[in-house]
Amino acid sequence: RNAREAELKIAGNTLGTPEYTVPEAIDLFARLGMEGIEAICHDEYRSAIRTDVSATGLRELRQHAEGQGLRFAAITPYATDLNSPDQKVAAAHQELLLRAIEIAHALGAGCIRTYAGRETGGAGRGERLRRLVDAVRGPAEVAAKAGVRLGFENHFNTLGDSAKGTVEVVRAVNHPAVGIVYDQGNLTMLRAEDHREAIPLQAPYLIHVHVKDLRFKD
Repeated sequence: RNAREAELKIAGNTLGTPEYTVPEAIDLFARLGMEGIEAICHDEYRSAIRTDVSATGLRELRQHAEGQGLRFAAITPYATDLNSPDQKVAAAHQELLLRAIEIAHALGAGCIRTYAGRETGGAGRGERLRRLVDAVRGPAEVAAKAGVRLGFENHFNTLGDSAKGTVEVVRAVNHPAVGIVYDQGNLTMLRAEDHREAIPLQAPYLIHVHVKDLRFKD
């Protein structure tokens, strides 16, 4: 326990810096005394790493972060439809996840925050979970070889829309490179478990935590 606590580091998330480039966000987080950065991976958002970034660009980003005393904590691609019934859509999102693994490895990031597929509600959850498991096992193997872990975030409209549901997904995938990104703000918004229940449920699988200054309004 003490060793794990000693490794805890505070990182800024570029989701909260839409007007900054990633290097500018690194500089901001350094000035704020943070130790890391979670960067979105997207081709249209300003404060993100593009999927077509070159090896040189990744090397420069890593050097810039390390020069400011920061490390990349996580990369966030929006691979939302890994369990799509449309095989072309699912394959495209699987490719995005694989590309994010390459980017994370080059940046020295140990975590990729991703989605536990898409949950449409109603009958068929078991089949949606099966498709997700099939889609994730290949990338999980690639991630393990790259020294990266995939974290399913507690998130609305996904199979991880509760702490219990997210644990169900991770257990179904059953791979050491797959864990959970804990987001109590999202669980609260979903009227799912509170922290007293969510933390014990998910603790064995936690690899990354999101902290929000949240005021919840009906």
